[in-house]
Amino acid sequence: MADANDAQLKIYLFLIRMMNANLPTSVTDIADKFNYTEKDVLRSLMYWESKQLLALDFDATHNLSGICLLYTSDAADER
Repeated sequence: MADANDAQLKIYLFLIRMMNANLPTSVTDIADKFNYTEKDVLRSLMYWESKQLLALDFDATHNLSGICLLYTSDAADER
């Protein structure tokens, strides 16, 4: 997480909060919440996917259709 920028951290923490509360959210909702562009939000989500903390699902037209939080071995060890 040390390499992540402010936007990436805010988006990741917000996403965890929403998922833990079982509340729906979207790229548009996140962009509106933090006054970011949807492209900024997608870029942040793809950053976290590259760090293997998220799995992103896209539909046939390349629109984001799902997000899955992944557990790391470090996180599993702390539980």
